[in-house]
Amino acid sequence: MSNLGENGHLTGNYSLDKSRQLRGAVLLDKPQAGRSEAPVGLGGNLRQASSIFAPVTVVSSLLLYVGWIRSRAYYDYFGVSADSLKFGPQDYLLRSGDIGLGALLLTVLSLGAFIALGWMVQQIERRRPGVEERLRFSLALMGLAVSLYSLVDVRQYAAVAAVPPILDAVLLAVGSALFMQNGSANAKRRGVLGSQSNWIAILMLTVSIFWIASVYAKAVGSEAAASDDQNPNTLPVATVYSDAPLDIPGNIVRASRVALADSKMSYRYTGAKVLTYANGKFFLITSSANHDYHSRILMLQEAENTRVEVAAPRKIGGE
Repeated sequence: MSNLGENGHLTGNYSLDKSRQLRGAVLLDKPQAGRSEAPVGLGGNLRQASSIFAPVTVVSSLLLYVGWIRSRAYYDYFGVSADSLKFGPQDYLLRSGDIGLGALLLTVLSLGAFIALGWMVQQIERRRPGVEERLRFSLALMGLAVSLYSLVDVRQYAAVAAVPPILDAVLLAVGSALFMQNGSANAKRRGVLGSQSNWIAILMLTVSIFWIASVYAKAVGSEAAASDDQNPNTLPVATVYSDAPLDIPGNIVRASRVALADSKMSYRYTGAKVLTYANGKFFLITSSANHDYHSRILMLQEAENTRVEVAAPRKIGGE
C-alpha cells in the first residue's frame, strides 16, 4: 500500500510509523538509568579511588608523613628526641620540601613506565587479535606474585622492628600496579580476585607509596644529618650573652667577659653552631664529632638574663 497521497505528499500513516521507529531507536541508544561503567585498568582504578579520597588530602598526608620521617631521622642522628622539639604539622610540611622533587620524579617515571606497558599490550592486540586477554591475565598473575614475594620478604624485618629495604617497596609498587592495570574488574571482564580485585590493588599500591616515601625520607634525613655532623661550619653560629656564668662546655665554644656601660660584666660564649630552634630552646652543637661520638648537642632554654645572636654563613646547610 502506497504512502503517497494524490498531491505527492506523505500520508499521516507513514509519518506516524516513522515517528515510532525513531522514538524506538532513541530509546535503544539511551543508556539505562543507574548503569555505570566499572573502572578499567590503572587509570580507572585511580579515578575510582580519587572519588572517595580527595587527591589533595592524600598528597598532604604523604608530605606530612615524609616530613615527620625526615625530621625524626635527622635529629635521631644527633640523639635529640623529636618529642622535645614539639614540631607541628606545618613544620613537618615545610621540612618535606627537599623530598618532594625526588618523590615527584619517581612518580612520573613510574606512571610513564606503566603507560608504555599499556600501549605495548594494545599494539600486540592489534597485530595478534585474541592475545590481549591472555597477556593481561599473565601480567596480572605476575604482578600478584611479585607483590606477595615482597610482603613475605618483609617478615624477617618486621620480627626485629626494622624498616624493610626500599627494593621490597619498589617490588610491591610494581606488582600492585601490574595487577591493577591488568587484573582489575571492569564491565568487560571479571577481576582475577573477583569484585574485590580493584580495592586490593589500590590498597597494595597505597602501602607501597608510603613505604617508598618512608625509606626515601629517612635516607635523606640521615644523609643531611651526617653532612652537618662532619661539616658544622655550614650551620649558623650562635653567640650567647648572659648576666651570670653559664656552663657551656665544648671544644668549639670560646668563653669571654664583656664590660657593660654600667661597670657590670657580661659573659659571652661564641662558636657554637645552631642545629635548630624549637619549643623555646636553642639546640646548639658545642663539640665536633670524633671517632666515637657524633657532635655534642646542648639544649639552651630561653631566659630573661640570656640573649642569643645568630649569624648565618653565606652558604647555609642543615635545617
